[in-house]
Amino acid sequence: MKSLSVVITMYNQAHSIENAVKSVLNQAVSVGEIIVVDGGSTDGSVEKVNAMQAQNIKLIQVEGCSIASMRNEGVKASSNHYVAFLDAADQWMPFFTFEMQKLQDNYPCSDVFATRYQRVDTEGNPVDANIFLDSVNPEGYLLSDFFKMVTLGDMPFTVSSMMVKKANFLALGGFAVSEHTRVPKDFILQAALDGTIAYSPNIHMHCKSDAHKPGFEDLFPVGTYASAERLYTMVMAGRYPQKTVKSIKHYCAVQGLEAVKGFINDGNQHAAKAVLLMPMCQHRTLSFVSMMALMKLHALKSTLGNVKSILSKEWQS
Repeated sequence: MKSLSVVITMYNQAHSIENAVKSVLNQAVSVGEIIVVDGGSTDGSVEKVNAMQAQNIKLIQVEGCSIASMRNEGVKASSNHYVAFLDAADQWMPFFTFEMQKLQDNYPCSDVFATRYQRVDTEGNPVDANIFLDSVNPEGYLLSDFFKMVTLGDMPFTVSSMMVKKANFLALGGFAVSEHTRVPKDFILQAALDGTIAYSPNIHMHCKSDAHKPGFEDLFPVGTYASAERLYTMVMAGRYPQKTVKSIKHYCAVQGLEAVKGFINDGNQHAAKAVLLMPMCQHRTLSFVSMMALMKLHALKSTLGNVKSILSKEWQS
């Protein structure tokens, strides 16, 4: 795909960057250019990229930037109509660009194209992500209910397994630089609302476990519920099909309630209450009531613990 630019982000990943770049160079359908954006590596990553001496590789060095900013800089420096992304820890399988071209041919009106992926564990074994699939049509299809998919399972694709039209990416404002997770959910969720996503259930990308750990979203409840809150506010203020609104309400409620559960387990009652009282969390009434009861139970246990400590000190004196 000569019309495709690939943006690879890296930071002190000398152990994997060469394999990532080679996975792009070895595609059955060649790409137009590879842009490696380095975040200030000091472990020899830059030297490894320079030593590859491929004609279509461009190296950009930035420091003090988030991974979202690094990706945005890569897109700005690209010269083609389409852009795909790859983390330095990940690798494309040989027919990723062929699959992208097939999706582009079958769904020329789409702005986002993506494929399924597998995680690679610490022993090098591929592990299927827990993705809820509406269809397993190997020719690909349009995602009819993205929000249902991400509510019932893992993200159907990652940043490293998707391609976007550059114009669409820029129109949506690129990746949100304030995101706290490696998954720029605001952009993906916005793309699901504003354009049709062409998707292949075939596996064409392997992501390493140190970059995409199972349950990674749950490790960052702030980033998760913040994205959901922005999405909820935007949808409630706009006009969208009833089916889409229903799925989004359910998705946002699940994300918010999961964040509440995490805050409760961490003993952060103030944050748990603040998120629980958000309107989006109240669309699942039973779960909302259960979470409220759980929060009060934890608060009671904390109070009883404090009383026990005071009584113990008084007894000892």
